[in-house]
Amino acid sequence: MSKATYYQFDQACFWPSDGRLQGPDGESVHLRPKVASLLTCLLTQPNEVVSKTELIEAIWPDGAVIEFEAGLAALLSELRHQFSLVGVSPETIETLPRRGVRLNASVEKVADSPMNTSSSSNLASQPRLRTSITPVLRPIIATAILFIIVAFIVLKIAPPLETPPSEENVDVPNSQTLVILPFEVFGEDTSAEGMDQSRRAGLLMADALLSQLWSAELEGLSLLGRASLNAYGDSADWMDSLARDLAVDLIIEGRIVMQGEDVQINARLLRSDTMQILWSETIRWNRDTPMPQGEWSQAELASEALVQALQLQWGSLMR
Repeated sequence: MSKATYYQFDQACFWPSDGRLQGPDGESVHLRPKVASLLTCLLTQPNEVVSKTELIEAIWPDGAVIEFEAGLAALLSELRHQFSLVGVSPETIETLPRRGVRLNASVEKVADSPMNTSSSSNLASQPRLRTSITPVLRPIIATAILFIIVAFIVLKIAPPLETPPSEENVDVPNSQTLVILPFEVFGEDTSAEGMDQSRRAGLLMADALLSQLWSAELEGLSLLGRASLNAYGDSADWMDSLARDLAVDLIIEGRIVMQGEDVQINARLLRSDTMQILWSETIRWNRDTPMPQGEWSQAELASEALVQALQLQWGSLMR
């Protein structure tokens, strides 16, 4: 049976059939389907600029309506991260503004053929050599066999040796793509003007949190901007669309509750596929507290406190 076709580039190999990417030193990872589709599209046209139109048709063939710039940026970031994990330079992938993406590498498509059985047939047709064991050698061979059996039993009984941890045994967290939803705001003012201010406060909080996370540079985290959500509007299945179209792994949602001068902000980190809550944090403050720059400064201070709390848990969350 023949093996699956694969691509060779920069001393690395990629199998489109199962998304396996293997680096020059033998390290390998399995790419998610949309990331694998992106790499396959680039490998079929090495050293050429692949247009955004062609990429979107290859990655999203069902014609899903998305903000393509954000989705493509997230996939490219994840692919570059996977390259670095297996020892391939992330700079192999070049983004050309307003034109497309180019893979700067020599690529060879390899299709393995079935094993040649003619050689085995020739070996089978050759006459076998006749051997004989002299009486002198028989006790020596029997002793050697007995020694091998005893050694095998000892190795089976003896406890395994503990190997010290090494860099090769340390798990490297996979890249996780995160989007922050506008926070829900609950207050006492239900007028049209009050509702508009509440919506603005929810967007402001999401933007401040995004800015703080960008500065924190959490390991293995890729961020999507709020503009990525514009294409979905109020669609009932937009959560599923986020995970499918934008390759989102994690979602931060939250709420702001205003009661008089007291403000309570709660943020939650969710898995996009199961909506499981991975992390939650609540902060409180009084709006009478002097703020040098008004509302934006309040959002910045709140988001800074949330990110500091998330940083303390990030390592364990990724594991």
